[in-house]
Amino acid sequence: MSSCTSGSCPITPSSLSVRGEDMHPCVLPSATSACELASGDWRALPKAAVHTAGRAALAATGIALAGERNPAKLAKYSLGVALAIEAFAISWARWRMR
Repeated sequence: MSSCTSGSCPITPSSLSVRGEDMHPCVLPSATSACELASGDWRALPKAAVHTAGRAALAATGIALAGERNPAKLAKYSLGVALAIEAFAISWARWRMR
C-alpha cells in the first residue's frame, strides 16, 4: 500500500516539477497547469482553461443540487467558484516555488 492510500502523503518541493514529469502521485492534475502558469509559461493556459471548466461543471452540479434553478446564476456562481480555485492554485504554486 502506498503512503498516499494509507493517509500519509508527504509532498516535498522536490516531488513537484514545473513540467509535471516528476509529479507526486497524490498531486491533482490541475497542479501541473497551475505550476506552469505560476512559472510564466503561458502555453499552459488552454490546459488551465480545461481544468477550470471541469471545476465549474462540478460546482454547478453542487449549486444545482443546493436548489439554484436560474441558469444565468448557476453559470455565474459556478464560474466564480472555479476561477477562485484556479487563482488559489496558481498563488499557492507561486508561493511554493519561492
